[in-house]
Amino acid sequence: MKNLLCGILCVFSFSSSAVILSPGQVVGFSDSSFRYNSNEQAQSARFCFWNEFSSVCNEIKAAAQNMNGGYAGGNHDKIEILSCTLNYGDSHYGEDKAVVSYILSDDYGSEYKVKRVIKSCAVSSHL
Repeated sequence: MKNLLCGILCVFSFSSSAVILSPGQVVGFSDSSFRYNSNEQAQSARFCFWNEFSSVCNEIKAAAQNMNGGYAGGNHDKIEILSCTLNYGDSHYGEDKAVVSYILSDDYGSEYKVKRVIKSCAVSSHL
């Protein structure tokens, strides 16, 4: 599985934009209120990015727009991006990370306000 994921990431690494890995090692930013049964569970989900850090927020916003388009088309969950900030680490000790806050909700009453710190897959424990 790890080799397959590495192969997929190699294909995406030729792209100049960020590739975000979502829980379950889904390629692309993907989140849903249906995945969680509690706020604690929603907060604990981990994401990481690969490739171009400067486009992480743009990738998240584009995925949110697609998700909300699906909601308008009949899907039952949506996302509201509250903020997305890129924090560039210094060259020796810090690492780049994106901090994103959003609200996940659905037609059945679930609502989770989450804050994600998305770091590089290369230095995180996701791979």
